[in-house]
Amino acid sequence: MKATLANGIIVLSVIALASDSATAQKPLVEPNDGTAPKIERAAEQASTTFLKQHHPELARLLVALESRDRSAYQSAISDVDKARRRLERLEDRQPEYWQNQLEKWKIDSRIRLLLARLTMITGDVSVSPTEREELARLLKQRRENRLQTLEYQEKQTVERLRRLEQQVENAANEVGDTAGLEREVDSVLRSVAKKRSNSGSKEKSKKKSKAGRVVDASPKTGPAGD
Repeated sequence: MKATLANGIIVLSVIALASDSATAQKPLVEPNDGTAPKIERAAEQASTTFLKQHHPELARLLVALESRDRSAYQSAISDVDKARRRLERLEDRQPEYWQNQLEKWKIDSRIRLLLARLTMITGDVSVSPTEREELARLLKQRRENRLQTLEYQEKQTVERLRRLEQQVENAANEVGDTAGLEREVDSVLRSVAKKRSNSGSKEKSKKKSKAGRVVDASPKTGPAGD
């Protein structure tokens, strides 16, 4: 899931709301004003379950956000739902790559959350050694994840190249296969003959049916009178 300006604002809102104990009982805005993206209840529940399983920290923050700013919550859960759907499609088709991309999403999300917290530091307070260490750890994880992504893509490319090389070899062999060419010609001509035969049978059936209708339509005469 790409980090966008909107996502950054949402993350900052989540952090601010979750940490603002002094105004915990006061909603900052009215519930959903209609500007947030709509999301079906089933998708919302699926995304909430996804977060609880893979990103508990963000799940807790969104619970706090839901009661304070419904519009921001809808935007955030919609963003999560898009990531969930994309990852689910990967899980069905490419389980190994799914695990890699799931880790990427988690790492990127945790980096954004940490940067949001650091952005909220005011005055002359500097970043603590613990926070610096956490940032370094997450950035290293992102580098490792990128390496794993490229290694997976390299493996897939090598496999595709191997299959392509095999197809080229097979095609080259077919060019010089005279006996195989004759078999293919015979097969094509048999197919043509079969179609002609079927077409002829249908045409005869149509003529016979038409002739029957003509006979039925002929005027019937009774016995001649004296």
